[in-house]
Amino acid sequence: MMGNAPGHHCPQCGAPYRRRPVRTGERCLCGRCGAKLYGRSRLNTEHVLALAITALVAYAVANSFPIVTLSTQGLHSAATLPESIAALWKGGRRLMAILVFVTAEAFPLINLLAMVAISSCLLWGRRRWSTALFRLARRLRPWGMTEVFLLGVVVSLVKLSHLAEAVPGIGLWAFIALAVLLTVVQSVDLRRRPEEAHAVNGVDSLSRTWALLLAAAILYVPANLLPIMKTSSLFGRHEDTIISGVVYFWTSGSPGLAALIFSVSILVPLMKMGALAYLAVSVQRRRSVNRRQCTHLYRLVEFVGRWSMLDVFVVALMAGLVRFGSLMTVEAGPGALAFGTVVVLTMLASHSFNPHLIWEFRHAED
Repeated sequence: MMGNAPGHHCPQCGAPYRRRPVRTGERCLCGRCGAKLYGRSRLNTEHVLALAITALVAYAVANSFPIVTLSTQGLHSAATLPESIAALWKGGRRLMAILVFVTAEAFPLINLLAMVAISSCLLWGRRRWSTALFRLARRLRPWGMTEVFLLGVVVSLVKLSHLAEAVPGIGLWAFIALAVLLTVVQSVDLRRRPEEAHAVNGVDSLSRTWALLLAAAILYVPANLLPIMKTSSLFGRHEDTIISGVVYFWTSGSPGLAALIFSVSILVPLMKMGALAYLAVSVQRRRSVNRRQCTHLYRLVEFVGRWSMLDVFVVALMAGLVRFGSLMTVEAGPGALAFGTVVVLTMLASHSFNPHLIWEFRHAED
């Protein structure tokens, strides 16, 4: 896509390129870093508007009906996502309740409303408004974690099946539909103009990245040592850490889930912090590295980081569902908030790091 007198620049590496027409289903990639520049979806604006409205209906159903119903010894317990968040709030875990609310409810809803507004603006010829709305939706999109929450529901179902009879509710099926619709809607690029590259402030970008990484590294220790969940029953009080949760699934015959939780809750945060530190050091010291591979590493870090919220969602669901009075109750532990904060800090660190820097220093060396 390179050419003479180009009119645009890659938003990730700043390489100039000339915009060319594409056919339906095609997309153009940057020849230097491989980033997607623009494309032409098979779905038109009317399709996106219809899918976004349908997703809003699924969102309303998912938050109005129970996700799971538990039954044990004649007792029953069911909870919606708002009820689980309310249980965290009443249990004194207000910061964690806010974190679950914004990532599982607020940001997905804002993204859907933004897509409805963008589609409507384009259909009515208000393209200037659609550009501003698209930028808002693009910035908030990584923080809407419906699919991560859905995976948390699956993990919770497996864990709860050892405690009581767990029956999926209407809310679960609605969340599945919502996750699919969100994935489709958010994959469509309705922009009429490609995103432009912006100037890079290397000092500020790296300083913020290092500060956020340091804070995440400090909190990573208590996040793994402190209990993330506390269970009270007739047999006493039991506390679970992330590691003990991995051991529980492994010994209870679910090695796949044990490996999943170990990966997203322990390996992914470590990998993310290590990868960002490597990228920051490489940029600061102007090391001779494969810049294209470093850019791919940065994209991988941005993609996998949000999945570490899995444990936070599992704890929120357990706290909302397991409410059997003196027989058994579950509440969130301090480790859950610490771990959720680690996830947020590492995501902010990756957003603070500007991938342009990987390529900017190439000119300084040449």
